[in-house]
Amino acid sequence: MTQMSSPPTEELVKQWESEQECLRQQVVEDDTEDWQRSPSFSGLERVGGVDLSFIKGDEVNACAQLVVLSYPDLKVS
Repeated sequence: MTQMSSPPTEELVKQWESEQECLRQQVVEDDTEDWQRSPSFSGLERVGGVDLSFIKGDEVNACAQLVVLSYPDLKVS
């Protein structure tokens, strides 16, 4: 039998929302590096993403994923 976890508390959800807002304010939408403005830079060819999830009840072990996609068609490279 699988044990269902309880939904997050309202306090925890507010904490998550606050953290998301802090991260949102740190998003950089403009090119910031000299190489990005170089005439020889032809644009992005790949993008990547990472996710890390801890196992419930285990403060040591976690599961991590990394994916690299071609850009702009977003196919797994």
